This record gives sequence, structure tokens and C-alpha cells, in this order.
Amino acid sequence: LGVSLFFRVWWISVLCSLIFWLYYERIIYAEEEFLRDGFGQEFLAWAEKTPAFIPKFSQWRPSPEQFSFKKVLRNESQSLFAIISIFTFIEVISDYIVGGSFEADGMWIMIFTAGAIFYSISRFLKKLTSVLDVDGW
Repeated sequence: LGVSLFFRVWWISVLCSLIFWLYYERIIYAEEEFLRDGFGQEFLAWAEKTPAFIPKFSQWRPSPEQFSFKKVLRNESQSLFAIISIFTFIEVISDYIVGGSFEADGMWIMIFTAGAIFYSISRFLKKLTSVLDVDGW
């Protein structure tokens, strides 16, 4: 939804939301089938009280695990860089469409460069060191 809002055209956001809903409805169905086959009655009991798409915040329970910034860096740096790359791409393409030439705004160059450096460092730390290792991961 965030990427679709970047275009500042309401119907693109509505269309993306509808596509998202349809896409995830299919994924949810496939995952529920897999879990039903793997866990049987235990999953069915859990699914009966747990909404599939819109959460029921009154049923929220805190995780027994403590928050780990290392785990976030280890698992989410690729997603963050993908989001930065998509926004930068959209900005460059929209400048081309509006202005007729490819321009790289200085702010977007800095954001993309910082994201690339952050991603490279986190990937290096994940693959070649034990700095981001967390128990059980």
C-alpha cells in the first residue's frame, strides 16, 4: 500500500489493495491447508479462535521471546533495501515521465546509497561473521 501511495493517484491504491487482498487470500488458503494436514485438530482449534486476515487485538498475547535487534538486522535488511530500491526506482521513473529525462534527485541518491551500504554491511556481518548470530538462529 505504501508504494502505491507514492504515485498520489487514488485508484492505484484501491487497485493494489484489491490485488493484495486476492493474492493473500489464496496464500492464506494454501497455508491453512498445509497446517491442517500437518497439525490436524490442534490447528483447527487454534484457527477457530484466530481470525485469518483482520486481527482481534483483544486476543493478543505477548511473545515469550525477548526482542532482538540482531535478529531484525539479520532478517530484515534485505526487505528494507528492496523498499528503498523500489521507491528510488519509482522516483526516477516518475521524473522521467514528468520531465522527459532521467534525473537522480540528490536526496534519493543519498537514501539509496545509505541503504546499499547498510545492506552490504549487514549481509557481510550475516554471512562472514558471527556478530548477528542469535541463539536458535
